[in-house]
Amino acid sequence: MARKYNFAALESDVLRYKQQHPNSTEAEMFEHLAKCKVPGDYSGSPSWHCNALKDLQSMLQHYGMPSLFLTLTADEYGLHRS
Repeated sequence: MARKYNFAALESDVLRYKQQHPNSTEAEMFEHLAKCKVPGDYSGSPSWHCNALKDLQSMLQHYGMPSLFLTLTADEYGLHRS
């Protein structure tokens, strides 16, 4: 499990990045921190997507390509719902 990230650790990473890249913009700094420092247990983060991709690749290697792919959707606020 990924370690929980606290404010002090994030602040130290921000300061370190600013020292190593003095001419970078704030947007570049936040992009770097989002890619490299956000743990994988935060849903939707880049590291979460990387972990999900690795899980998918290992399942494909173990089970092979699927012969049937089924997608189900539900409309919570549809016209037929009262």
